[in-house]
Amino acid sequence: MHTRTRRRSVIRLALAVFSVCLGAAACTPLEAQEAQRAPAAGPVPADLPMSPSAARGAKLYQNWCVGCHGPQGLGDGPATAFLDPLPRNLQAGRFKFRSTPSGELPTEDDLVRTITRGLKGSSMPAFPLLPESERRDLAQYVVHLAQFGRMKVEAQSLLDDGVPMDKIRAEKMGEIRDVLAGRIARAQPVGVPPETDADSASVARGKKIYTELCESCHGATGVGDGPSAYALRDGRDAPIRPRDFTVGVLRGGDTPQDIYRRLRTGLDGTPMPAFDSRGDKDLWDIVHVVMTLRRTGGGEQVR
Repeated sequence: MHTRTRRRSVIRLALAVFSVCLGAAACTPLEAQEAQRAPAAGPVPADLPMSPSAARGAKLYQNWCVGCHGPQGLGDGPATAFLDPLPRNLQAGRFKFRSTPSGELPTEDDLVRTITRGLKGSSMPAFPLLPESERRDLAQYVVHLAQFGRMKVEAQSLLDDGVPMDKIRAEKMGEIRDVLAGRIARAQPVGVPPETDADSASVARGKKIYTELCESCHGATGVGDGPSAYALRDGRDAPIRPRDFTVGVLRGGDTPQDIYRRLRTGLDGTPMPAFDSRGDKDLWDIVHVVMTLRRTGGGEQVR
């Protein structure tokens, strides 16, 4: 059996076993699980009420996502032993594929896009057959998990300073919620300007910029074998390899506009930075180089 097919079969088996064997406690929403445990030292889900959309999404999450992302969204579901790369820790709030500036949360549309089309070349499947309303509810629950993870970080800094949780809850929680609301308000997409001409002059300029900014990781020919490639680590301190452009598979999307966004916003939780100080023309020139590398590498032609 082909390796990829075998891996998918193992994942499906793991998820099926999970749904049968882990019991009701692991398959209930986050609030119910926390209520069954001893009092927490930090915030509990009740400290961050859900919107109606997120509450609906929490139920959908238990059906479709918990096997990989885990019951609390920590990326520790039972299928993780079979997955590379690891599922996203949603509470960490670091999302690779966004239209927003580096460090900000993705928009609802960003998350719906990922849920709808999946991430090619990874174990994240596509869910295009779920009604759009359900995909949007799922996206809202993902945002809620990210917000709850940030709430725990904010509260922990106060706990480390010796402030009791009861006092934090009574005097500081409203301020923390305001900080979280600000994160959502800042989640505005970065605009993608019109693409410049993908001519030989653009590619020639782009090759020079590629050598300066990209070659050390992605390599001179785009196969991901640059001198830094084998020392790179992700946000979990796990080894991570730069994308091989020549295979024609780009997880965040295949269009020139998708590649432009990756350059402009970076991939949070990875060594891929945001080139937010470079001009639009420079970034489009790099995009045209990447498209050329994909074509010469035999990857699928998307233009």
